[in-house]
Amino acid sequence: MVLLWFVLASAAFLSAITAMRIAIHGREVTMPNLVGKSVFPKPARCCNRAGWCLRVADRLYSDQPINVVVRQTRPPDC
Repeated sequence: MVLLWFVLASAAFLSAITAMRIAIHGREVTMPNLVGKSVFPKPARCCNRAGWCLRVADRLYSDQPINVVVRQTRPPDC
């Protein structure tokens, strides 16, 4: 009886791990490189398609034109 319980518990555990790996892997999206691009419309559209919300966290002085992404929190291709 103990052996049967162990086999069933092991099978349940392995199937749960497999299901979680499949579910998590299906949601992986690579982060595009937005640095040097204008904030609107292309990066905003790209983030909306991926289900993200583009947020301007701060503004800083740079030699880039106005509304150009200077840095991003998440590194590209992660």
